[in-house]
Amino acid sequence: MNRSSAMFYLTIDTPGYGHMQALLAAKEQESHPAGCWVSEIGRLNQVLTLREASDDIPETASSPAAPIRFREVRLLSALKPYRPTNDKLFELREYAVVPGRMQEFIALMLEALPFRERHSPNVCVWVPLSGDPDRVLHLWGYRDFAHRGEARAAAMREPAWQAYLKAIVPLLGEMNSTILRPVEVTAKEHA
Repeated sequence: MNRSSAMFYLTIDTPGYGHMQALLAAKEQESHPAGCWVSEIGRLNQVLTLREASDDIPETASSPAAPIRFREVRLLSALKPYRPTNDKLFELREYAVVPGRMQEFIALMLEALPFRERHSPNVCVWVPLSGDPDRVLHLWGYRDFAHRGEARAAAMREPAWQAYLKAIVPLLGEMNSTILRPVEVTAKEHA
C-alpha cells in the first residue's frame, strides 16, 4: 500500500443537549490547522476537528459552558496528500471493507479517484491506525447541495467510475455518509 506519510487526529465531539452554541464558540477560538466541521446530515450534533498528528495530542475543547457528552479520537493515515478547500459543504464517507480485501479496495479507489475528481475535489482519503483497520474514510468538498448532486451525476457518466463502483460492491460491508459544514459558517448562522 502506497501511503502518504501524513497522519491526522480526527476528534469527534458530541456536546451536551443545548450546548452546541457554546461548543461552536469554543471551537472558533481554537487553532484548526486542518479543519473543523459541524455535522448537518448523518450523525447529528457533532463537531469534527482534524489536526495533523505532528501537532500536540488533541486538546479537550470542553468547558463548563460547553460540556462534551461523548468524544472519539481517531488516528488516521493519509493515503494521498491532504488538500483543504474553501467549500461550504463537505461529505465525509466511511466505508467498512470486507476483512482481507483492504489492499484490493484501496488500489481500486486510488486508481479511480482522478475520474471522480474531475467533478469535485477529494480533500483526502484516510485509513485508521487505531480501532477497526478495515475502514476507509474520504472527504469531498462541494459549493452547495446542488453542486454535490451535479458532481455525483457527472461522475456516474464516467465509464471508469462505473467500472470502479461495480468492482467494489463485493468488497464493502457498509457505507456511511455525513454531511458537514465548516464551523465558521455554522457559528455565524447560530450567532
